[in-house]
Amino acid sequence: MKRYRLVGLGVVCSLVLLCLTGSAAAENFMDQPTTVEFQSSILNKHVVRGALLTDGFVAHHYVQVAKGGLVFAFFGNWDLADCDNLSGNYSEIRVIGQYTFSFEGVDLTGGVINWNRPRGALCTTELFVAGSLTSPEVTQYLSPTLTVVYDIDEVTGAHVNLGATRSFPLACTWEGVEVAVACGASIAWSSEDYNAVYHGKSDGAFSDWHVSLGLPITINDRYIITPSVEYSSILDSGVGSTTRKADNLIAELKLTVPF
Repeated sequence: MKRYRLVGLGVVCSLVLLCLTGSAAAENFMDQPTTVEFQSSILNKHVVRGALLTDGFVAHHYVQVAKGGLVFAFFGNWDLADCDNLSGNYSEIRVIGQYTFSFEGVDLTGGVINWNRPRGALCTTELFVAGSLTSPEVTQYLSPTLTVVYDIDEVTGAHVNLGATRSFPLACTWEGVEVAVACGASIAWSSEDYNAVYHGKSDGAFSDWHVSLGLPITINDRYIITPSVEYSSILDSGVGSTTRKADNLIAELKLTVPF
């Protein structure tokens, strides 16, 4: 419902204003540069938190504007295949607002996600909190992140994800080109209400897990081309039995351009 979406956005704006009430904090925020980033991807299917939403080729478009720890972003999933009669249209749009607090060795991010889907599909609003360990003593091995998402609109359920990433630089003889290997893994638990709406099972359960491998190629310290592959699977058999396809292999080619 619209009032809940406005509440979620208001929560994020209020947190940001509280952080900037001190003159020193406000001055530091205003001194930060404003950055814009654009990402465009081609994928063989669209999977969200283990759920297969489009079983055909899609394009992802992502634009974010950031200043200090404040980020506003747009994400769109554009269907290229006509498997759901939505070819040539956005089948999912997300509007995201978030703010990151950086402490010694820890980043804490809080924000809101507004989901919009056409043709009567579920449109809702979520609040989320994510914590990442950033100290070199930890990140030299892994970069772990815990994310808690709570739907305040249509579902009133929670999704909790624990993940970790690691990247390794590779030797490259081409001038102006840097190549790395990026790998990641995550596991998630979903509450009873969340599973009831999205998977048709009224029970809290470990819902999905993912592993990924990518090859980010940076050109002139600016443009990034990333071919990657991800395996996504539903953990709980009860949840998987009501999902269109429980196991999915996702191939992606992504271009990232900062402005």
